[in-house]
Amino acid sequence: MVMMISIAIVAHPVGASAQPTGVGQATSPQTAGSTSVGFSDAWVYDAAASDPETAFMTHLDLSGTIFIYGEISDPTILNAETGIEMFAEGFFGAFGDGDHAVVDSGTINTDTTWQLYTLSLETTPFGAYVSADATSIPGDVIITLLVSPLGSFDLATAEVQDGITINGAGTSMMTFDPAALSTRLQGGGPVGGTTPDASATVETVPDLRLPPLDTATQTPVVAPETAQVEVQLTENVSVNGAPVSWGGDWTYSDGPVRLTRSRSS
Repeated sequence: MVMMISIAIVAHPVGASAQPTGVGQATSPQTAGSTSVGFSDAWVYDAAASDPETAFMTHLDLSGTIFIYGEISDPTILNAETGIEMFAEGFFGAFGDGDHAVVDSGTINTDTTWQLYTLSLETTPFGAYVSADATSIPGDVIITLLVSPLGSFDLATAEVQDGITINGAGTSMMTFDPAALSTRLQGGGPVGGTTPDASATVETVPDLRLPPLDTATQTPVVAPETAQVEVQLTENVSVNGAPVSWGGDWTYSDGPVRLTRSRSS
């Protein structure tokens, strides 16, 4: 069952530093299900937490870092999306402070679905990468999990890429940039996109604020020169209390008030 992996994790002191390499440590590779899982000296295989379908490892130097590869037999899970949802429900239901959140997700080669989580364990911030593949082994769901404190997640990702193999090849984490995963966990852009460089030169946006109205300047409007024309004032009206008079060649209109001069061609 998918949830059994999370039970093994809770039973393991993930917050503690991994034990140094000693006499009797398991040799690489180890078998999990039908798969050969290889690991470098930086990883410690935990036989007590592992089982015939699961390889459980801690990192020698990165405190609180664990890696799991598991093949869970469950023919009812027909796609990777369902597999990762079931695993996440069981895992986060037993591990962490209950504040887990998905910050990114995607697919790899159409067979594998992955999700990136933030969470905390006893108030310490952690990151978690989970991938599921429900097609490569009929009837089984392949789960890959990395958990590490947020501050060392990029180092842990690089250690998985450099030090863990699945049947002689890399894990599902090989396609990722460790720094990009870490940045995304800390609120940066999507893993598949680009993160702005704060030190890069950015074109300054012009200041479009208008000046205060009482100090704004205007371009003066120059009235065209007009010919001086003598007219005889023969009529007058009162506009807003002021008398207005005009000659006979001007036409008066009161809606609105205006004077129109008639010229002969």
